[in-house]
Amino acid sequence: MSPTYNTRCADCGLDTIKAREWYMVEDAIWEQAWGHISRGTPGEQILCVGCLERRIGRELTSADFTDASVNDLDRDDNFVSDRLFFRLTDWC
Repeated sequence: MSPTYNTRCADCGLDTIKAREWYMVEDAIWEQAWGHISRGTPGEQILCVGCLERRIGRELTSADFTDASVNDLDRDDNFVSDRLFFRLTDWC
C-alpha cells in the first residue's frame, strides 16, 4: 500500500491538487509565510496561492517561483488554476 499525503491548504483546507495549485516557491518566500522551513513529512506545509499571498501580504510574482518542473507551464501535463497561471506569468 502506497502512502497518502495531505494536499490540503493548512489555512483554508482547499485541496491544492484538485484546485490545480501545486507549485514551489523560493525558500525566502516560504520562510516569510511559515517563519521557518520544515523538510519533514510531505504535506506538513501546504498553502494554496491565496493563503500564501495573505500570509506574505502581497500577490506572488513569477520571480517568487523556483525553476522546478512543477512550475513549468510548457509541460503538456501541467494544468494550473487561472490564479496560479497569472502569478507564474505575471499576466495582468
